[in-house]
Amino acid sequence: MGNRVHTVIRSLTKYLPYMEVGGRILNDDLNIVLGRLFFDKEEPHWMVSDAEKGLPALELNVSTRLQRKLFYFHRAWGRHWLNGPLARLMKSTLVPGETFVDIGANLGIYSMHAAGLVGSEGCVIAFEPDPEIFESLRRSSALNGPASIRCENLALSDRTSTCTFYRSWHGGANSLVPQDGRYKGSIEVPVETFDEYVARTGTDVSRVRLMKIDVEGEEARTVAGMIGVLRKAAWPDLWIEVRGPKGSTRAPDTFAGVLQTLAPLGYGAFRWLDGRMEPVSKADVVYREDILFSHSTRANG
Repeated sequence: MGNRVHTVIRSLTKYLPYMEVGGRILNDDLNIVLGRLFFDKEEPHWMVSDAEKGLPALELNVSTRLQRKLFYFHRAWGRHWLNGPLARLMKSTLVPGETFVDIGANLGIYSMHAAGLVGSEGCVIAFEPDPEIFESLRRSSALNGPASIRCENLALSDRTSTCTFYRSWHGGANSLVPQDGRYKGSIEVPVETFDEYVARTGTDVSRVRLMKIDVEGEEARTVAGMIGVLRKAAWPDLWIEVRGPKGSTRAPDTFAGVLQTLAPLGYGAFRWLDGRMEPVSKADVVYREDILFSHSTRANG
């Protein structure tokens, strides 16, 4: 199956809104069926999805379900990500010359969005452990102009080692956290603390304004490995996907662990509602949720 087949399918699906029932059925079920019949391959098949309506140009491996889904439904996913709360927070927060750190960057949508906001004088550092997804991140970053994105094929946690990295069936929930029956396989990946990464590479973190952490259950350990960086960066805001007691079976209640580390440093936890910050306590986060952790020197103006 060549480029023409994928292009034809995309011409039929790209206008469908993902969040509506028809779009969801095609997005998930049809993609899975086509993958099993024809398209799930070991060897990569790279295709470029051009920039459109705010979504950056992406080079995607359509032999994989995750990247093929984004190729087919690029407009819907563009609206889903770039009209969402994190993208709006980034737009209201980041200015030219600042640094954005994307931990668990996946295909790099937020990294490339940030690169446009911080400009050529700013910097984006994007960490993605999965080598197949990382390759798309690297290629896509190169498509979008002069490199202000530093792409790192590395996992961040509270230790420096080589660890088992578990790969989900659809590619969107890969993790260092094991769980029987959830994954299709595993690989070994390098793991480092953010503190040690910065020391090893000599990275200037003085202009870090915002960090996004989406590490599928590893968030408490990832935060524990960056205390030195947070101090050096004068307490940047942290946007973290956390889990309450009912938010995960493989890593329940990671919010409590993140809060336990950050609260003594002066951070508070908030729901960010288009500029309004609603404080949350440990009991308020029950399921999986994106929470903004902001330091008292910033949250109070």
